[in-house]
Order: sequence, then structure tokens, then C-alpha cells
Amino acid sequence: MKDIFTEADELAAGGRMDDYGTPEASHARIAAMWSVVFGVEVEPYQVAQAMVAFKLCRAIASNKRDSYVDLVGYA
Repeated sequence: MKDIFTEADELAAGGRMDDYGTPEASHARIAAMWSVVFGVEVEPYQVAQAMVAFKLCRAIASNKRDSYVDLVGYA
């Protein structure tokens, strides 16, 4: 089995990037949308920080590998 870091890197640089674009572009789009939704300026790095918090909450609720893989990817 791959280690979590290798799996996160392969997902970010491969399949997910093919589906969603680069992490930088994806986080910029999300930040723009969240800025409208929340009425405050959200930066791409804050999207990554929020997603880390989200994945930590999921990991607390359910100890599943994919939460940790995603957590590493966002971190």
C-alpha cells in the first residue's frame, strides 16, 4: 500500500488535476465564490486552511484513510 504522502501527491498532480485544474486555480475559483457567499474577501490560501479544518473534522468523526490523504494534499 502506498504511503499517504505519495497517494496525496499522485492525486493532486494527476487525476484530480485532470478533473479540476491545478490546486492554485481551483483554490482561486473557490476563494472567489466564497468571497461572494460570505461577503468578505477570501484568499486561496484560506481555502486550503479551511479544507484542512474540514478534513480534520471528518477524521475525528470517522477514521478513514481518504480524509488523511486529502488532509495531506491540502496541507
